This record gives sequence, structure tokens and C-alpha cells, in this order.
Amino acid sequence: MEHFRCVPEIIAFSNQLSYDGKILPLRESNSTNLKPACVPRRVNGIRENDINRIEANDIILMIKAMIRHPAYSGKSIGVISMLGEAQARLIQTMLLKEIDGVELETRRIQAGISGEFQGDERDVIFLSMVDSSPEEGTLRSLGFGAFEQTKKRYNVAASRARDQLWVVHSFDPNLDLKSSDLRNQLLRHVLDPKATLRAFEREESNTESPFEREVLKRLTAAGYLVKTQWQVGYFRIDMVVEGDGKRLAIECDGDRWHPLEKLSEDIERQTILERLGWQFVRIRGSVFYRNPEQAMKPVFERLAELEIPQGAFSTPESPVSTMTLVQELDDIIVQELINPESDQSEESENSEGTEKTEQKSGSSEESSKNFDHAEIEMVLARLGGFAPIESFLREIAKHKGFKRLGKNIRKELEAELKKLLHEGRISIDGDVIRLL
Repeated sequence: MEHFRCVPEIIAFSNQLSYDGKILPLRESNSTNLKPACVPRRVNGIRENDINRIEANDIILMIKAMIRHPAYSGKSIGVISMLGEAQARLIQTMLLKEIDGVELETRRIQAGISGEFQGDERDVIFLSMVDSSPEEGTLRSLGFGAFEQTKKRYNVAASRARDQLWVVHSFDPNLDLKSSDLRNQLLRHVLDPKATLRAFEREESNTESPFEREVLKRLTAAGYLVKTQWQVGYFRIDMVVEGDGKRLAIECDGDRWHPLEKLSEDIERQTILERLGWQFVRIRGSVFYRNPEQAMKPVFERLAELEIPQGAFSTPESPVSTMTLVQELDDIIVQELINPESDQSEESENSEGTEKTEQKSGSSEESSKNFDHAEIEMVLARLGGFAPIESFLREIAKHKGFKRLGKNIRKELEAELKKLLHEGRISIDGDVIRLL
């Protein structure tokens, strides 16, 4: 099945989730300058009913930054709520209020649910997950849903982006989600889009026939962790799928390593291993080459029965991809928040008068260059760990003894806040700064 829309890193999730690896992506990764192709973005949002205002506001700020960034010139943008229409309506209302109408029209900027984007595409797509970390335990597990409707919804949403897919979430997938959760599968993918390919390449050299390689390819494309030629005492098993402490042995019958005349020996070996607790499923080569989907169906059904999770790959390689472009967008957001348009009149005041009011009595202007991370964190902690941006800026200026918050002070604070943001010591959600 040939696929021309998405770069390979994006379509790999749907290929794994819904197509058993049958999609053949034909676009090259380097056909776009937007890197990385998949971006996980965690914010400190809170789900209230079916909306998450922090996620919505972060997406709006990021879209505004993209409009200003040359790498996103002319790029179309869409936002999909992964939890119903309420979040989509909130974001659409904010878009109409805060984004210029010409930009909305020319870039086709729109928010909606996955069904509204069926058959459509954008250069950049944001997914708003809405759910947030629970007070205790994990979030209720999200499966495929009745008639696999949830699975279909995720398949559509995750395959609408041509160049870049953002997943904005307010939970820790490692702590708040079960391994089998569909949200966990999506987050694991965007954290490491090439995990499927690496898993296949790592085990491919151990396979003993083209038949085994084809079976391995379908299993890894479906997101399963597979080990080939598993040694058990004197015996070897063709493949073992494992995850969450559970395992399924898979034997490929009918090629030169497992001819039919040796089937009785293989069954005897299987019987011995089953006494040790192993569970088996066998695939006949003749059946596989006539109808691969039908031959693999019992395998996937058995994996589901044993609740062996997909997406059980190892920790992503580091670094997975460059985040320079994302950092540049964050810089634009910080600059916009610290230097809002409403303050332009203040910044255009007579420079001599401003410098005088910024200086403490008896001190030189050089004393304003003494802001440091520790002081910023201390003032923020004194405010309860979070505060509106403007209130925080005025408080830190007051702490340093300045009579007013002017252009020079803002500029120095901007530089320090950028450093703290990149180091992960603060977050800026909308007009609120938080100490992490």
C-alpha cells in the first residue's frame, strides 16, 4: 500500500496500529525542513470536564510562534482534540480571537475532532490529549473501543500531518498510563518514531529464512518486541514476543529449517517446552504465502489474549532528533510573553529618564546586570511556585530594589528566563510562569 502524504516517521504509528506494516511510505524524511517530524510536548495542564485550558493556550502560543518563524512560512496548521468537541470548540474560539483572519484563511488553521479531518491534511498537526495526571494511581486505560472506534479515531488523527506532528499532553506516560493504553502507544511513538525500524533491523540478521523475516517484519511493524532464535536449554524457538513479563513462542513451519517431515520432532519439542510453561502458536508457510493476513490473525489474537502489549521497545536512542527548531519556537513565545505589545509605549519612553528610574539610589546601571537563576527561583518560590508573568516581573524588579520595570530590566530577565526554560527549571503556560 503506497503512501505519499506523511513523512515516514509520522505514518509509522498508523502503519503499526492499523495496517500491520503494509503501508509503504514513499516520501523521504528530508523532503521537509521541519525537524523533528514528531514532537511530544508536556504542559502542566489540568482536565476540567472535557477541556484543558493550559493545553489549549500552549497550542495557541505555539501557532503564533510558528507564524513568526520563517521555517513555517506558508505552512498549513490543524488542531485535533483527542477527547471530544468541547476542547476543539475552545481552541477554535481562541484561534478566531487571537490569530489574524488572513493567516487563518491562507494557512487553513482550524481546530476540530478527528472526524472533521477525515480525508483532509495539514502540514502541521497538533493533537490535544486533554487528560491530565490523576491525583493517585493511573488513568483509566484507553483501549480500541467498541467496534474499534477509538483505534480508528487515533489512526485518522495521527496521520493527518504531512511534515510535523505535535502531541500536547498533561500527563506522564510512564507513571500515569498502563503499557497497553492507546495513549501510551502514541506517546512512545512520538518519543522515538524509528523504534519499529530499529527493532526489525536488530533481529533480522538472526532469522533463518525469508519466511521468518516476513513474519518478524509484521510483528515489529505492529509494535511488538520480538526476539529471534531464543535459546531454551538444548532447544531454540524461532521467535518469542514478550512484554509485561509475558511471552509467546512462535514457530514458522514449512521451510527448509522446519520441513513437514520434521513436524513430529517439532511438536515433541513444543510439548516439552509447554511443560515448562511456554505457550506456542505455529504458522504454516504455505498458508502464509497464500494469505499473510489470514495466517497472522491467530498470532495477533493470541497476543491479545495474553495481553502482551505493543510498543514495548527499549528506551529511545539519545538523541532521537534535533530539537533546535522547537527551542526557537519557545524563544519566540518567551519573548512575546515578556515583551507584550501593550508595553511598547513604556519601552519607547525617553531612554535617559528610564535609565534613571531603573537605577537604585547611589548605584550605577551596571548593578542591573546582577540577575541570576537562584534569585529568580527564590522569588518565584516565594510567590507560591507560580504567578502571572507581569506580576512576577514586577516582583523580581522590586526584590532587586528597582523603582520600576523598564526596558533594560525586561531584557535581562528575558535572557535568564530563556535559560531556565531550556534547562527545564520553569515552565510558561499562557501568561503564567511556574517553578518546576
